[in-house]
Amino acid sequence: MIYILLGIIQGVTEFLPVSSSGHLVLAQHLLHFNPPGASAEIILHGGTLLATIIYFRKKLLEIVIHGFGEKKELRDQTRRTWLLVILAVIPTGIIGLLIQPLYDDLLDSLVMVGVALLITSLVLWFAGKFGSKVGSKKGRELSRMRLMDAILIGIFQGLAVTPGVSRTGMTISAALVLGVDRSSAATYSFLISLPIIAGANLLEALKAADSETPLMIGPALTGAAVAGTVGYVCLGLLVKMVQAGSFSRFVYYTLPLGLIVLGFELFR
Repeated sequence: MIYILLGIIQGVTEFLPVSSSGHLVLAQHLLHFNPPGASAEIILHGGTLLATIIYFRKKLLEIVIHGFGEKKELRDQTRRTWLLVILAVIPTGIIGLLIQPLYDDLLDSLVMVGVALLITSLVLWFAGKFGSKVGSKKGRELSRMRLMDAILIGIFQGLAVTPGVSRTGMTISAALVLGVDRSSAATYSFLISLPIIAGANLLEALKAADSETPLMIGPALTGAAVAGTVGYVCLGLLVKMVQAGSFSRFVYYTLPLGLIVLGFELFR
């Protein structure tokens, strides 16, 4: 039952700019539920990873097919998209490896979650104020993104390893401020999440295989299925919100939540 509840939380919060990892940490503290390490969270992320692949299946298929197609212009544009994804994943992976030794401590610190939610709020506010015009429909399409844009967005994605910092919020906000159009910002954000989440799942699976405290696979997979189902619906909602320019309004949720968490931990 706990994994189903966590799956619902993961599915609702993964694609909205509110930090699914931060909400899972808060839920686990409130429920007094402590799964071994980050295994439960990674498996739940696997459910929403599958939802992302299903939602963007046509785009992903195009990226594979066109990259090996006969039309040179289309092939070159597609391979440039591959390069843009790789350039974002590299700094994300480096930052993730640097933060990994501290990850278990971050999971245990509600103070850090509160601070991280405030950081998410600041980024969302900044994107809403300075990214609304340059991130309009007249912004750069994915095929016209600059290589440096990809690296910078990858750095922002890396910072989202910290529970409470929203990966979706960081990457889409960064893309909008850098002048990427809204639709491309949303698509690119989820494209660069696929190898990172898949890699994290693989590493955690290898770690769990050597663990003396195995995870309850059945309940965790049930939670992942719930997370994927709920996440698929929320992903469509987020894409529409980004295109409508209402993405930054989530600051009205993350800001008070961060203050409440921080205040509760500091003054209890």
